[in-house]
Amino acid sequence: MELQNRAERICRKHLTWQRGQVLFPREVFGDLSIAMQRRVLRTLLRVYRGHLLRVGFSHIEEWRLQLAEGSSFQLSLPQVAVSATTEYIFVGDLLAQEWSPMVLQIPGQVKAGHFTIRAELLLAPQASGEESPESEDFDLDALTLPLMVRPRHEGDRIQPFGALGSKKVKDLLIDSHIPLQQRDFLPLVCDQDDILWIPTVRRSAKGALDRSTGRVLRLSYH
Repeated sequence: MELQNRAERICRKHLTWQRGQVLFPREVFGDLSIAMQRRVLRTLLRVYRGHLLRVGFSHIEEWRLQLAEGSSFQLSLPQVAVSATTEYIFVGDLLAQEWSPMVLQIPGQVKAGHFTIRAELLLAPQASGEESPESEDFDLDALTLPLMVRPRHEGDRIQPFGALGSKKVKDLLIDSHIPLQQRDFLPLVCDQDDILWIPTVRRSAKGALDRSTGRVLRLSYH
C-alpha cells in the first residue's frame, strides 16, 4: 500500500494534461526503481481511464521495457494508446474534433470521436450467456427509435441500472473517476426519450432484458 501511495504522490506532482492526453516526464520515470515504474504506469492508466479493465502485468511490462530502450514509440494497450518521445510519456490520443449528434441505425455503426458505436439486432436466445465489458444488451421493443449518439448536455440525467432513481450524468462521471478533460468527448447512446448507455461508464435501467424479451439490441464500442 505504501508503494502505491508513493506512486500516486509522484503522479500528482509530475503528470500534466494536454489536449486530452496524460503527460509524464520521461526523465523522472527513468530515475524510479523498476517496481515503482510499474506502479506509476498503472497509476497513469487509472488516471486517464478511471480503471485498469483488461490491462494485465504483461501489458505494463511491455510498456515499461519499451520505455527502457529510450527511443520514441507508439504502443496499443487494451482500449488505450500509449506513446513516448525522448522527453515525455503520453497516455491516450489527442482529443478528436467536436462531433455532432447522429442517428444510429439498427444494424449499423457510427464514429463518435475516438469511439465506434455499433448496434446489432439479435433474438433473445442468441444473446443469452454472452457478456462483454464492451457491450450492453437492451430489450429493443422497450425503446423509442431512432437511436441517437450524441455528446452530453448540461443537465443530462440517467437512471443507472441497479440504482434507485435518476442521477445527473455529470455526477456519474465524477463518481466513475472520468477525467474532466474527457467528459465532453464521451458519446451518449440514447433513444428518443432517455439516455441508454455511456460506454465505459454505465448503462441505464431502461430496456433491461426479461423473460418477455423477444428482440435484443446489442450496443458495443471499440
